[in-house]
Amino acid sequence: MNESVNGKTVPEHLRNGHFTHVAGILDQEPPWILRKLIPILSKQVRIDDEVIGRLRELQAAGPVVYAMKYRNIYDLHFLRMRFAELGLPVPSFVFDTSAAATGSFRKFFKVWGATLSGVIQQHRFPRPSEDVLKEILENRGSAAVTFLVDEKTTRDRYVYPDSDPIRILLDVQGRLSASIAIVPLIILYDRSRRNVVPSFWETLLGDPDNPGFVRRIATAFRTWTVPELLIGEPVHLVAEFEEFGSSPEWDELPVRVRQKLVDSINSRIRVNRGPEKLSRTEMKERVLQDARVQRSVREIASKEGETEEKTKKLAESYVDEIAANQQLQIHHFLYYVLRALFAKVFDGVDSQASDFAKLKKANAESSLIYVSCHKSHFDYLLVGYFSFINQMAIPHMAAGKNLSFWPIGPILRRGGAFFIRRTFRGLGLYTYVFTAYLKVLVREKININFYIEGARSRTGKLTPPRMGMLAFLLQTIEEGAVPDLIFVPTYIGYDRVPEEKSYLKELAGKEKEKESFWQFLQARTVLKKRFGKVYVRFRDPVSFVEFCSLAGHQVQPGSSFLKENRKLLQDFAYYLMYGIVRAGVVSHIDLTAAGLICRGAEQVTREELVEAVQCFWDVCNHEGFELSQTAKDPEFAVRNALDSFVARGFLETGEGASNENTIFKVSQSRVPNLDFYRNGIVNCVWDSSLLAMILLGRGPEALENLSVISEEFELLKDLLSKELIVNPLQKTSNSLAEKIRFFREQNWIYSQGESLILRKAPLECLAGVLRDLVEIYYVALVASEDAREVSQKELMKKMAFLMEEARNTENPRLKPALAAVPVNNALTRYSELGILEYRTSRKYLTGVADHQQLTSVKNLLSSLL
Repeated sequence: MNESVNGKTVPEHLRNGHFTHVAGILDQEPPWILRKLIPILSKQVRIDDEVIGRLRELQAAGPVVYAMKYRNIYDLHFLRMRFAELGLPVPSFVFDTSAAATGSFRKFFKVWGATLSGVIQQHRFPRPSEDVLKEILENRGSAAVTFLVDEKTTRDRYVYPDSDPIRILLDVQGRLSASIAIVPLIILYDRSRRNVVPSFWETLLGDPDNPGFVRRIATAFRTWTVPELLIGEPVHLVAEFEEFGSSPEWDELPVRVRQKLVDSINSRIRVNRGPEKLSRTEMKERVLQDARVQRSVREIASKEGETEEKTKKLAESYVDEIAANQQLQIHHFLYYVLRALFAKVFDGVDSQASDFAKLKKANAESSLIYVSCHKSHFDYLLVGYFSFINQMAIPHMAAGKNLSFWPIGPILRRGGAFFIRRTFRGLGLYTYVFTAYLKVLVREKININFYIEGARSRTGKLTPPRMGMLAFLLQTIEEGAVPDLIFVPTYIGYDRVPEEKSYLKELAGKEKEKESFWQFLQARTVLKKRFGKVYVRFRDPVSFVEFCSLAGHQVQPGSSFLKENRKLLQDFAYYLMYGIVRAGVVSHIDLTAAGLICRGAEQVTREELVEAVQCFWDVCNHEGFELSQTAKDPEFAVRNALDSFVARGFLETGEGASNENTIFKVSQSRVPNLDFYRNGIVNCVWDSSLLAMILLGRGPEALENLSVISEEFELLKDLLSKELIVNPLQKTSNSLAEKIRFFREQNWIYSQGESLILRKAPLECLAGVLRDLVEIYYVALVASEDAREVSQKELMKKMAFLMEEARNTENPRLKPALAAVPVNNALTRYSELGILEYRTSRKYLTGVADHQQLTSVKNLLSSLL
């Protein structure tokens, strides 16, 4: 901040000295001492671009009045200096303040001279006329200031209502054509929640929201959180004037407007601090006093022949096991730890300030439920860290009970994690306690973060949603605890997933290692590697009630809508996951991995690789997916990824890797790695991939009958429903017509005379994205035809043999990465369709349920390969 601000703190029209005798007119520069101190003590104060843009919009629309929550002369002069520097309306008139506030001796004596003269001649204290105020407000470079919570003037407003600044502004509004916008604002210096009983340090240093000199110095040297200028929703006086101008409630209007402004700025403060915190004891008491928990305690005690006292102790132990114990002190500690950790292992974290601006706006009105994808244990840390540094309340995070071991468990619990068991089966009381805990969180408007996949994805793409947590949250609407919930689809992606190696071992059949203290110590090897960039994105908040309206469902809080319509829950889960897909970022790693293995060839020239990446890039760009800076064009994406792939042994190449004729040989042992990252774009291009497979299988003549294509597309989409994320509100017919039009624009389908021709190269690349998956589903059926009473592991051995047998020795193709997850998904889906008898919980195939349907599906899949 410039020290002098070039004299701009006093607008041009106030520099002629005509108002030197009028108290409240800021026609003098800020006091010399403040001009020196403010750039030092307040250099950290953050003003978001969103706030600046909003104030400029209001400035362009009409007069602006700043309603500061507290009377603070230091902050007033800070706003004068900073707003002058930013070209915003500068505070030029202050209601209910003395000449001493300007710090000018000349003005002080002039005002007191005018005051004395007014008392002697007119027997009253002079006040600025409405004409003076009107002149200031009509000048777009200046603004007025009032204080909302002001002990000094509260009694005057009560005894002398006509002296209320808001009443005066309402009177002035009647003489102006443009609407006066009153903007509530505060500089939030401390994100700690206010104590009911002030602490020792608060008593010593002063109110953190209205700091004195000592606290202000301490704030200037604090680095874990920075002061921020917050603004609430402005009140436009023309709207208030029109609503109440002729009604009996006119006299109450200033009080209503003031309360609306206070509520607005308090809501904005809650976004940064979170709601008023319940102590752990209060939280426990509310959960245990829940009517359903109490009823369950009585029923279980009666059923099992136990005393109610013992059952109540069990319920209490469940609360202790589940509940978070969020503490701001641990957030400050973790801020430093995570900042160093992320700098050590990542090349940067890519996030967007605009995302947090829209989240803050939504959070001012309601709590937020972050619905995240889950690729790594780092996910827990990233959402909380970025909430903290972007001045938002850190959400309570759902974590598996497997992470509650020492020392990670206690740290996560104090950071805001609450712990959930993997299964609730046979735990009736636990279920009621957990539901009651969630009910308390949403009632208290506490932000929550949970992972809709239920566990970390081992395949590189989104796995089918686990409905449990979502159902528990929506149950709070059913029970009338809240009228609606706001969900935020959240994407977290990595250039390189830190747990990639362990995931691939698990997919190959190795048992997952249980999280423990020793495993935590072994994880320090992560600190020796770099994992590229991390991408954090938030989709626009989604209202459950609004979704129901779009989907054609009428939902009333307090009604049992989930029991009556289970499909509603599933559709909403997929709608949220579709939001995660749309929020995602496509990186150079994803595109290049897909380009290398989409044709299934062991050797790929650089020219072929760039052409394949160009194909995927075109589809993603057309669909509106965000491409990372490292994938701004196909050639650039390939160049950025190749060095990493060669260094990690994914490829073998000779010299001159930039030559278009350079041949890359894909290592068969590294196909699972490439498949893992190729899966990152599956849900971005799956519909184009399915269409390409159908066209290549049926030929261009299939385009003469779109209903046949549509029917086959629907069958495949339904068959692969455990692999794909589909928007439940989108109609297939509309999607297909749009895709075919796009294929024509790209010249992948073109006319030659009266015939339609398919360009096979790009269509084969697109089809290759799902070809390996379709082959796994096909081979699973072939292997199951004569199988009886076999485990999934035994069946996978047979599938591997069949795949190996089918390879062409003259023109060898890469073998698909045969992983446990897609095989289990295939067998489970065939069981749901009534084709196989497969026990998902035991991963055991009993036999074939419907031979005719099996043959039909097998022939369909065979035609695509």
